Amino acid sequence: MVLGVSELVGRSKDALQAGDVIKFTAPILPGTQLTGLYCTMPVFCSPGFASLEPADGGGPIVMIWLIPVYECEKAYIETHGWRQFEEELDRLDPDLLDLHRQPIGSGSGAQ
Repeated sequence: MVLGVSELVGRSKDALQAGDVIKFTAPILPGTQLTGLYCTMPVFCSPGFASLEPADGGGPIVMIWLIPVYECEKAYIETHGWRQFEEELDRLDPDLLDLHRQPIGSGSGAQ
C-alpha cells in the first residue's frame, strides 16, 4: 500500500498535505471496509519529527500520517471540511490503529 501511495504522489508531482484524502474504490486492506487514507500531521510523535531540514539546504521534508478512513468519513470530510473532521478526531479520540473502529460522523457501525 505504501508503495502504491508513493507511486501516486510521484506521478502527480503534488505533495500530500494535511486534510487531503486519498480515495480508493475498494478496501485498502482485506477484511476491512476502509476505502481511503486521510492525511494529517503525526500528532503522536515529538514536534521535531513532523519536519526535517535537509543538510544540503533543500526545502523541508514534512511528514504526513496516513489514517485509514471509511467511505462515510470521506463524505464527511468533503461535506464538513477537514478541520471539522480533525475536531471530531480530537473530541472522540478514536483508536486510529483499530481497523474496525466506529466511523467518525456515523452513529452506527462501519460503513
